[in-house]
Amino acid sequence: MKNKISVKIGIYFKDRNEVITTATNVKHFKKEQLKKIKPYIFTVIKGLESDGVLQIKDLILKLGKFKINNVYDFFLAKNKLKWNSNIKIQIKRNKKILDLILKIKTFENWKKKYPRVGIHVEKKEGNIEVSSIDMMSSALQEFLSDSSLKIDDQLTLVNYKTINEIEDFFIALGDMVPNKIINFKFWRNENLMEKVLKL
Repeated sequence: MKNKISVKIGIYFKDRNEVITTATNVKHFKKEQLKKIKPYIFTVIKGLESDGVLQIKDLILKLGKFKINNVYDFFLAKNKLKWNSNIKIQIKRNKKILDLILKIKTFENWKKKYPRVGIHVEKKEGNIEVSSIDMMSSALQEFLSDSSLKIDDQLTLVNYKTINEIEDFFIALGDMVPNKIINFKFWRNENLMEKVLKL
């Protein structure tokens, strides 16, 4: 199983109003879309391999022995990495080229530390709305259960931080860790609602 699941390193990229999570299989996105995105880091997830090594706005130049020109290159290179290994990564940060090491742990360790809220968001008419909900996530814990958050809910606060832009939501995600309690405030059918989820 370990060999079939690609390495996860805990970073996101961004394409206009869509966030590209690197935990997802590359087949989830269109190849042409990923080739147009420069590999600037948009979010670093707390507690995962990139935390303390990589930073928001770092531009990835190389991953392992592979040159990275775009996010598609990053996915291809990442899929060739191995769990439980040290990976060289070259980045550009504030006009400086840095050669760093990512210490990749096991898939089991990643599962324990990855904060899975299980909602995806998009910007619609100036609002940040829930666009989809993952099965067996914090938002939808059991098959056939009623989700805590629903598609088209308009987020206003996450952990009491205002959500006006896609960036606000993913910055909030970057501070989340498993077993943490997360407070959501949102509009649903003209009603202001509040839900608490445990990651």
